[in-house]
Amino acid sequence: GLGGSNVKKIPHSVEYLDLFSFKVKVPMNFKMVNPTVTKIDSRTIRFIEAFKVIEIKF
Repeated sequence: GLGGSNVKKIPHSVEYLDLFSFKVKVPMNFKMVNPTVTKIDSRTIRFIEAFKVIEIKF
């Protein structure tokens, strides 16, 4: 149906690859293969795939 579910904070770790890029590691059940990446604002990015959305604020 329409609408979303409750927000969940998931375990994660961040690996900084260089000054401008990073890799976020999450548990396998939250894995995304080819997500759509949307920049919400200068400090927020969303990764969207099927029914999963992971939002990162930095």
